[in-house]
Amino acid sequence: MAMITMQGVTILRISDFRRFFTLGEFLYKKEQFYQMFIEEQRCYCAFGNKSDALMFVDNEREFYLLRILCQWLENPDKEITVSTLDKDVLYVPGKNGEKVLFQLNRLVPYINEAKKQNRLTKKSILGLTVLYLLLGANEQDSDIPVVYELQTVGLQLKDFNECWDDVDIEKGDGLMFPLHRRIFVNANPQKPITVTWGIKNTVLQPKECLIGLFYGNACHVLLPGKITSYQNKVSLRLTADVETKRTRMEVHTPSDGVVYHDDVVSMALANGLPVWATSDGDIRCPDCCYAFIKRKEAFKKMKYANDFLAFVQESDDNYVFYATNNVNH
Repeated sequence: MAMITMQGVTILRISDFRRFFTLGEFLYKKEQFYQMFIEEQRCYCAFGNKSDALMFVDNEREFYLLRILCQWLENPDKEITVSTLDKDVLYVPGKNGEKVLFQLNRLVPYINEAKKQNRLTKKSILGLTVLYLLLGANEQDSDIPVVYELQTVGLQLKDFNECWDDVDIEKGDGLMFPLHRRIFVNANPQKPITVTWGIKNTVLQPKECLIGLFYGNACHVLLPGKITSYQNKVSLRLTADVETKRTRMEVHTPSDGVVYHDDVVSMALANGLPVWATSDGDIRCPDCCYAFIKRKEAFKKMKYANDFLAFVQESDDNYVFYATNNVNH
């Protein structure tokens, strides 16, 4: 039986699956997942030899869920008529076709919200419910995040977007307010991805990220994720952790090696030295960066400074500061 990896760990059993599960990686590798059981699935309908599948799960009940999950993953557009989602329980076929009941518990409010938003089909809600039941996410003490989405980046953008493949971001036409900050991180540990914004293409290595300022689904400003001063031999790189959803700026210098700063949302090099801002609006710089300090102080006098989102360096001493409903040149 071919195996898949999640978070760089080979998944041998259900315990590994639960420990290293992330929805973005699972959706990216869903075909690899059901391929592990494709031969077994052909026997599922007749309840034939299921020894390999039972080696993955802990018991017969989990096997019944695994069977439905694989059927959904292989053909997500096909109705799963053998399973029934009814208020706070799910029925799936067991041995000899009898119904096996699963209490939804913790999943109920998530399912109700998914139905209310009407973004997913009934079969998609059913498939995700089976997935979360197999993960044990229905238990009240479960720490597995429950998200009823089938796209990690798409029509429903989030503040923090895990990207497993190339991403095309819509380019805004003219600056509109209110603006909102969104992060895009390469969550794929095995390959770089390309983020396309208009005619601009940016390659992100694993864990590297970009931050954009959005109005709705349109990005009006895409901030740099890497900055290098070859003259001063200083470089900045922005990364993000998919677990904590926190960003980190790396400062590479010949004298200090690598220095890290957390929660950075915008950065630049002023006179060859790093200047940056954190998510709470704290704008930092060395004392010798006089032009930047003067520009920062001018922005801080604005009544909308508390709604700071990011700054962008347009030229050596020219910075633009963005707030939720204003821009300051």
